[in-house]
Amino acid sequence: MTDLSLYNVDIVSDLDLPALNKFHLENKGLATLAVRNRPAYRVYLVDNAGRIRGWKNRSTGEQILTGIPVESLNEIAFSGMHIVKPEIFNYMSEGVYSLTALYLDLAKEHEIYTYREDKGFWFDIGTPDNLEEVRRFYST
Repeated sequence: MTDLSLYNVDIVSDLDLPALNKFHLENKGLATLAVRNRPAYRVYLVDNAGRIRGWKNRSTGEQILTGIPVESLNEIAFSGMHIVKPEIFNYMSEGVYSLTALYLDLAKEHEIYTYREDKGFWFDIGTPDNLEEVRRFYST
């Protein structure tokens, strides 16, 4: 079975999906998350190789680390697009939960990579105000 591309339904972006897929296949991680440097309250903490090593809520200061020793971590925001190997479903339990918690747990024993892309556009259209912003962007 081939790896699966996941895309949050409330995201509009011109991310180079073939480049994301190429990066994922070359690095052979269990998952690869598209990320970008943008304002966000909740961010992943990644090592210099782009592997997930934790998570942080910038507004509350809450932080979760995977327990893997790392000298320095970088904060980066998830873009809502990811590629996963089908075997990831073997590690998922039933119920409703955040994929962030799953990725943090899996990062303790598996390679969960981030693919950083800061150019181009990215919008979260999950609110009426954000949707209006995208409409203005496309009308110009």
